[in-house]
Amino acid sequence: NFFITATHVGGKIGDVFAFRGTAYRMTVQFEHPDADITIWQLEGAFPQYAQIYRLNDEVGKRLVVFGRGIKRGEEVRLNGVLKGWAWGESDGILRWGENVVAGISDIEGKPATPDTKFQLLRADFDPNGGPNEAHLAGGDSGGGVFIQDHDGVWKLAGITRAANHQYSTTELGEA
Repeated sequence: NFFITATHVGGKIGDVFAFRGTAYRMTVQFEHPDADITIWQLEGAFPQYAQIYRLNDEVGKRLVVFGRGIKRGEEVRLNGVLKGWAWGESDGILRWGENVVAGISDIEGKPATPDTKFQLLRADFDPNGGPNEAHLAGGDSGGGVFIQDHDGVWKLAGITRAANHQYSTTELGEA
């Protein structure tokens, strides 16, 4: 009877969270004092839930991400090579995609160190990443990030909280 999301997604006690066609009233909020993470307790219990990924071996592993971000916009190409897509319109439709954990970063996007307070999974766009290659977009915050554990079960490895929409269209880096 709990779920985790990004704090900046919002919500208040008494709001309703829908899961698989059932409405659950949010009753208690546990907001992290420093991180963009909130755990919500609900009335009732979910019919199923995701297990937590507990290993520290994420780098190089495939991930599956879910979100309700914006549509894919126009292709972004540099010298004829696909580099990704511009952001399109918002429609709130649930989407998913795959990527690979490229590294572990700090809150500013720099490589994490043993002293890093909050560690974030980082994924890069790869035009040869496969048919389901995806990246985050505005509105995806709070969605689940899953990694397949050694036992073959997909487990919750994180939640989405930020997407970098800034990109360059030239080799020199101008937007």
